[in-house]
Amino acid sequence: MIPSPPITGVYARIVRISIKLYVLALAFLRCRSMSGSFRVLHSLKKMRLQAAADNPISKLHRAGRRYYWSLIAPGWPSLACRRFLDSELNRVLQTHERSHRLRVVVFGITTVCPLNCEHCYAGNLLNNADTLSFQQLREILGALQDRGVSIVQWSGGEPLCRFDDMIQLTRQAREGTDFWVLTSGAGLTDSKAKALKKAGMTGVNVSLDHWNPEKHNSFRGTPQAYTWATQAIEIARENGLVVAITLCATRDFVNEDNMRLYFQLAQDMGVRFVQILEARAIGHFAGRDVTLTRNQYDLLDDTFASMNSQKRWRNMPIVTYHGYHQRRIGCFGSGDRFMYIDPYGDVYPCPFSEMRIGNAIIDKDAINTLSSNCDRTCDRYVLSSHLNESRRMDRSGSSAASYLK
Repeated sequence: MIPSPPITGVYARIVRISIKLYVLALAFLRCRSMSGSFRVLHSLKKMRLQAAADNPISKLHRAGRRYYWSLIAPGWPSLACRRFLDSELNRVLQTHERSHRLRVVVFGITTVCPLNCEHCYAGNLLNNADTLSFQQLREILGALQDRGVSIVQWSGGEPLCRFDDMIQLTRQAREGTDFWVLTSGAGLTDSKAKALKKAGMTGVNVSLDHWNPEKHNSFRGTPQAYTWATQAIEIARENGLVVAITLCATRDFVNEDNMRLYFQLAQDMGVRFVQILEARAIGHFAGRDVTLTRNQYDLLDDTFASMNSQKRWRNMPIVTYHGYHQRRIGCFGSGDRFMYIDPYGDVYPCPFSEMRIGNAIIDKDAINTLSSNCDRTCDRYVLSSHLNESRRMDRSGSSAASYLK
């Protein structure tokens, strides 16, 4: 069963108007005046356009009764989306003591993994003994939900290797948080996908780093990696889970031919989202020069903006590319909108930062600690003058993404 293509055109506009009216109603509950509510709505629109560099996403996906426009926003309507929108309203109004709630937490629940990925950011943790008990994992999850987290992404290692605990944690969680599995696909069977859906899991995000099976297998360190990934995508999709794939964008991969073939594969597999993560010099890549070239950054930027906003790509998956926003308005991490907790309970601004904030079990305040110094280990994601001067995307279709035929 191939899912329907993205929602575009009049249908998408109607849904977006409905969401705006919903946000306006939430703002009115805070402001108690229509003029104040419209000012808040304008401020939120300005923030959204600033994050997208005036290239807003023009399409949506529907899964069940909910609509999705981003991997880092819960589907609407839902309690998780209400909490997410409340948090964004708080950033404008500053009316609540805890005005900045967490949006997304990547939560590593195991060090066990059957792969040996070339780029793994958690490479130094893998296949050690898991030290956090189920009760401790549940305690951390409870603290995250107290903090208002709207999305938890189960990670590892390979989170499917701690499947029963992951299912129980998801099932026992309080309402108001969406749950995703970040996986290589290894071990995802039809029965497990059904269990994920029944437990309330929103979606599955499968790492797929190349359109070429042999090259993906080599990058992932096992000859079964491509088969595991593509089978997991099909199984998850058939069981009604929202399916995304994540690309590690390396210097060897990012060129027009590879991007064209990768996105064609993504469309053929019927995935809803493609997430692009740039290779970082940590984990197995520590000490290596993995920074992309300026032309490669431009190609990724153009792909992100064109795929999400141009009519010619309306049937392609929605693209999430964090680097695009981070180099323009700053990082969403630092324990502000985003946080990473590793399988030992150590808290970091994101999976790509080595700046440990504390331990969620030993230091009960670690999850509540905001860090404003993420750029000390993430200098490529602070505002960059040469990218601030980069050209505005040409919406007529003459961008670098015109390589897709």
